[in-house]
Amino acid sequence: MENLKRPTIEETDEDLIQQQELFLKNKNKPIVNVARKYKQASSPQNQASQDLAAVEDELVIQEKDVVFDVKERDVSLQKPFTFETPVISSISVDDIINKKMKQSQFKAKKSQSVFAQLLEKKKEEDKKTNDLHDSSSHSLFDGSGLSSDRPGAELENIHQENLAKISSMSQEEILYHQNQLKKHLHPKILRYFQNKKNNQKTATSVEMKYKKAVNSPFTNSAVGNHLENDDQSPGEVLRKEGKNECDALILERAMESETNNSQKDLPAPVSHAKPKNIEIPEETKKLLEGSNKGLWRNMNKIEKEKIEWMSDLPKPNPVDVKTGFTARFDFEGKLLAHDIETPTYKGLHHHGDEPEVAGYSLEELFLLARSTMQSQRITALHTIAHILDNYWYGMMDGCFDNPLLLSMLEAGIVPLLRWALDDTSVTSIAATITAIHSLLICKSDEICLQRSFCWLNGHLMPQLEPQDLVEPNIMIEELTDADLIKLDVIKAFLRMDILPRFYYILQVMQPPPLVCKLIIEICAHLAQHSVESAKQVASHPRLLELLFEKFLPLSWHFVDSNKLTDTVNFSYPIPSSMKLMRIIVSSSRELAVHLNEKHDLISNIILYLTLQPNDGKVTLQDIQEIMIESLKTFHILLSYGLAYDIFLELFPVFLKQMEFCLNLDLNSERAKHMRDFEYASHLFKVLEAVAEVSSKHDSDSSYAAMNAIFNRSLVCFKKWLWQFPQDIYNDHGMMLLSACMNFISTCYEISHDELICKVWKPCSETKEVFNSYLLPCMKSKMFKKLLENLRSCSLLLNSSQPGNKRDSKTIISLGSILWKEDVVSVLKEDSPVPLLLAVLRLCILQKQHFNDTNDQFLEELLLDKSVSEYLQSLATEKLNVSNWFAKYERHLIVQFLKLASLVIPRETLLWYKTAISVLPTFRTPEECFVEDLFESIIFNPAFIISSEKEIQKDTLCRLPVIAKSYIMCLLNSDALLHSKYILSGNSDATSIASLCHTPFLLSFDWCYKPIAEQYYNFTQSNGNPISDVSLQLTSSLQWIHMCHDSHLSAVKDIPGAVDFFYLCMVFLLDEDFFRDSNVQILLKDCLLSLLKYKSICLEKVDWPNLKAFDDLYLEMLNEFEAVSYGDQLFGNFVLFPLQQCYPCRWKKLLLTDRCQVVQFLRVPFSKVLIPLQNYLEPIETEVEIILDYCKILLSGTLNHARCPVLYLMAVHHTHHFLLTRQNELAKSQKKVLSIILQSKNKKIQHQILLYSDVNINLEFGFSVKEELSEDDEQYLSGINGHPINL
Repeated sequence: MENLKRPTIEETDEDLIQQQELFLKNKNKPIVNVARKYKQASSPQNQASQDLAAVEDELVIQEKDVVFDVKERDVSLQKPFTFETPVISSISVDDIINKKMKQSQFKAKKSQSVFAQLLEKKKEEDKKTNDLHDSSSHSLFDGSGLSSDRPGAELENIHQENLAKISSMSQEEILYHQNQLKKHLHPKILRYFQNKKNNQKTATSVEMKYKKAVNSPFTNSAVGNHLENDDQSPGEVLRKEGKNECDALILERAMESETNNSQKDLPAPVSHAKPKNIEIPEETKKLLEGSNKGLWRNMNKIEKEKIEWMSDLPKPNPVDVKTGFTARFDFEGKLLAHDIETPTYKGLHHHGDEPEVAGYSLEELFLLARSTMQSQRITALHTIAHILDNYWYGMMDGCFDNPLLLSMLEAGIVPLLRWALDDTSVTSIAATITAIHSLLICKSDEICLQRSFCWLNGHLMPQLEPQDLVEPNIMIEELTDADLIKLDVIKAFLRMDILPRFYYILQVMQPPPLVCKLIIEICAHLAQHSVESAKQVASHPRLLELLFEKFLPLSWHFVDSNKLTDTVNFSYPIPSSMKLMRIIVSSSRELAVHLNEKHDLISNIILYLTLQPNDGKVTLQDIQEIMIESLKTFHILLSYGLAYDIFLELFPVFLKQMEFCLNLDLNSERAKHMRDFEYASHLFKVLEAVAEVSSKHDSDSSYAAMNAIFNRSLVCFKKWLWQFPQDIYNDHGMMLLSACMNFISTCYEISHDELICKVWKPCSETKEVFNSYLLPCMKSKMFKKLLENLRSCSLLLNSSQPGNKRDSKTIISLGSILWKEDVVSVLKEDSPVPLLLAVLRLCILQKQHFNDTNDQFLEELLLDKSVSEYLQSLATEKLNVSNWFAKYERHLIVQFLKLASLVIPRETLLWYKTAISVLPTFRTPEECFVEDLFESIIFNPAFIISSEKEIQKDTLCRLPVIAKSYIMCLLNSDALLHSKYILSGNSDATSIASLCHTPFLLSFDWCYKPIAEQYYNFTQSNGNPISDVSLQLTSSLQWIHMCHDSHLSAVKDIPGAVDFFYLCMVFLLDEDFFRDSNVQILLKDCLLSLLKYKSICLEKVDWPNLKAFDDLYLEMLNEFEAVSYGDQLFGNFVLFPLQQCYPCRWKKLLLTDRCQVVQFLRVPFSKVLIPLQNYLEPIETEVEIILDYCKILLSGTLNHARCPVLYLMAVHHTHHFLLTRQNELAKSQKKVLSIILQSKNKKIQHQILLYSDVNINLEFGFSVKEELSEDDEQYLSGINGHPINL
């Protein structure tokens, strides 16, 4: 045994045979013995007895029963016959012999028991004296219930008669009686006969069975051959048991039929199924041959069942294009094709449903995640985590009928993971935490946020709180966990005490550092959800203390965290912990102060910023990450005006690091110096915040420190500008250059108080750098190439669907990867956005503070072909505005437009269209950008081409006032101030976080917003005066009038019906407002411009915040009747929907429900603004309207003096309706004509029937004929049934 070893993969078959021979030669005892245990099967006889006993009390055969058309012999039963279950234990050997209770119910073994031997001996002794034939004996019916003296002979006679009777029956009759018998017999009786059949099949004596089969009258050669193979039909079983009743014989045929048809009610035992023909593999055949030759021991038996089980899986069924197929994933979370050929050894076929298809479905993974086996739970959780990672990366976009994330949430992944988090195994908890991390966190979003942090205003943090489901009336405390999951998953996790559980895992279970890192990142994501969530994380009584103690320590010993299997006695700085602190302090100034006061966060920052790579305390990678995160956190604290003393305390360190920046080469190899560029960029980002705060600290030490930093930064800036056009584009190098340029611009900006220079040195040196370094750099080919990338790297012009399509309503992301596309284009490596933001900012500052700036070059920049094509696309194409990262491009456009307002380039119309186009794309907190565009472009007279009308000149002079009016109305003052604080780096900001999905600041119809707002306020306040906002409304009307008159793009894309809606609202405000002469002129010109440039379709107006025109028109009629006093302009607006091109329901509303308004519509023909022909053509064919016309005409309600237009309409349409030659109108024409002829108002009667043509110079506005023409008179007489007499 000492020489034997486990075979290795290198050994061949010959080696194995040699080891086998050695084993047999030594006669060693095997270590393992294989023994098969057979469970004793229940006796079929016992089973039959149990089935029969179950129905003993239910079935009783009554006297003289008739079984179908076979009549029983007239015998009298001494008592009602019942089936009695034989009791084996009370029957002697002789009784068994006499009643033929055979031993065949027990399968014969190699050795017989004493009982079997006695039975066999007795059988041989009585063989010669046995008078009863096997076919006439019955195991149940022995004739004991008959009154005859010879019950055995009587039973035999009955049996023979039954045989004769059935022999004379046709096959159809037998089948008929079989079915009838099965209907009458109890199912347990059928099961009893079936058990007897199974019992008989296990008989031990083949000779006896063959003999009984031969003696049976139903036995033929086929049956005999069948029995030779030890297989019997149900008929043989019944006859060998001596069932000589007619019922049993009919039931025999029924069971034969059922066996042939594989009836489900009486299934054949599985053990008797014939094995399938299995193709034996060639390898098995070779192994068998070798075993027969003695090569392989005990390998000469072929087990076909095992071969069948181990055979190749069948091919998957073809996919139905309409229904699709169940999604299946491999262990890496990749979606597998339905027909992919995957080796079975990869473990992807171990599932019950569709075992031939590789991969696991979500349902199966969720089931495995609740398994009692830890390995299955861990595998399922890791697979779910990989699936979610791939999902967030966009690898499954468009692959599912229903969104994958939504399906997983509805399937209960949140409670599943929370339940799994309570496991006692660290390994299981690690898998669960990985799955939670993948569910909540989109890794691409984190990478993109990290990449854009050093961009202009890139430090602003997005909050991930869902807004679509927020309802003010919902009480979160009253919701169950399941209901809360449907509203907000983050809040649900916090409700389910995930923070205390994390604390317990970190403190007690002490998992590996990698698991701790994931937990901390999840906590950071929870804090990023909202200010309330950040407060919950920060206020946990012991969690933050533990994090500062173990993962943000002030002293520690070097450890390699990647090799640790636990965190027992662990104390080592983890960058994720500092990231968590940064997210918490970004939420609000209050939390920043809390962390500083309670946990002394500043001390940690000071320590980590002074780490040296050669200290031996931290690995090089960890020291870079922890220092960068410390710089980011320091920047956030500086944004609140906190921790400025750190800069003064660490000034020597920052000065030394500036020397490090001087040694950086912009054209160095990207891969080797990527971390150096990244650290230097964050350093300049911090220095920019220091420069903002230093303006509030006028001490000499502060000035000297900033001056030293500025001088070294200026040297770096010159060096990198000189290096910029010399080599290929380096994205990290460009980010470093832009960060340095932003710092220079900030120093330049804070040295001025408006236009007065406080510190001259930065101004003069910046001007020199601008003219000598920046302008040549902007003329380089590399810079031109950046401008060419504007279109391709534009996110607003990208037609792809947003990545937020992957979100659910309860878990949202930033959509950093577009739907079925790559990362958002604005963040690509060749994106010009970060550098152009910095360049344009410096150009704007230079132009604002120095009048002698080279305008020619700036104009060339603005008129560059690439820039013009980019702006033209923005002005004409539909913009993609639903992504968080589009804010950088919007800021870039604002910078372009602001510079254009200072230079005033040619082709001002393009710039104006661009400004109007991007205006509705701004979101909170970009209110200051809207203000900039209003003041610099939208209301800038230099960009507006107006007419020479006097009213236009007056409006141009009032444009600054109009701009202020719109800013006050459209932008909240507090929100505007907060926007200026956080976007300009002001330290008075209370928070530098904002929701990632906020509503748009302006709608496309922002020009009408003051009117709409005052209309709704006036309606809700029940008509309070609007004198305090009348100036604002007048300014709005002036601007709207200029937009319509000059055909400006501000109202160009608004439907004409929407314009008309808002103009109608003016009449529903204060009654004194629309009577103002200036307002009347503005409204009239606006309506005329609408008619000139737009079509007005009032039937269906689908526009936000606008109700149906029917409701608005009803309000107009009520207001006109109440306060108009017949105002002609108001009357024109009331008459406008009565044109023939519009539905008749508004005419019906006026003529029936509000007919008294007709008396005040005193609009003469000369004051009608709409062409009169629009009211007369086409001819009215609606009978109800014609009848309403006749009613108000004949009753005198409608008078030509008071309402000439409507009077003309009524007479004109009634006349032409009567004379229209259409058979379908004949009945209606007769009714109308009858009403007219019966009227006593002969004047109206003559005018209607003798109407000739329109002539507004006449008294009634139309001419009248002297008499009807012959054709008209004949037609009307035909309708009336008798001649017309006028």
